[in-house]
Amino acid sequence: MIKSMGRLAPINILLVGNNPIELSKVQKSINSFKKGFMKATFLFDLKMLKQSISNLNPSAIFIDDNYNLKDVRKEISRIHSNTHTSHIPITLLKSSNYSNFPKLDADDFILKSNLSGKSIYNSVLNGRRFRISRIYFKKVYRVQKGRISDWKEKLQELF
Repeated sequence: MIKSMGRLAPINILLVGNNPIELSKVQKSINSFKKGFMKATFLFDLKMLKQSISNLNPSAIFIDDNYNLKDVRKEISRIHSNTHTSHIPITLLKSSNYSNFPKLDADDFILKSNLSGKSIYNSVLNGRRFRISRIYFKKVYRVQKGRISDWKEKLQELF
């Protein structure tokens, strides 16, 4: 017997940026994918990100790269270090592919020029996978690091 699938819960996306025109283009891309499947909420102040996350409970966060990179890095690390928000994937909306942002610890990157509803949806899914694997690798690294230090102590006792 085949069970009918119920309606999926909408994906709540928090768009953080300081340019309303660019964010409206992102929202048009989101709305073009499937009506009601993805919902976008705007935030224009990066400093209010932590407070907005607790109120909105987003499935993913998209941050525009027009902010100061030090502030973006600080907010991303603040979100990823909190136990209540560490599971939320963060995607950086890039203006160009010229610059690389390896130290930002964003889970995914999308070029604004290639933005579509499908690419946003794929970024949410990929961001979730990357976020889960990063959390797993951090746990495994901590455990292995502890085991290696235990082995080192045992070897020093022997010699």
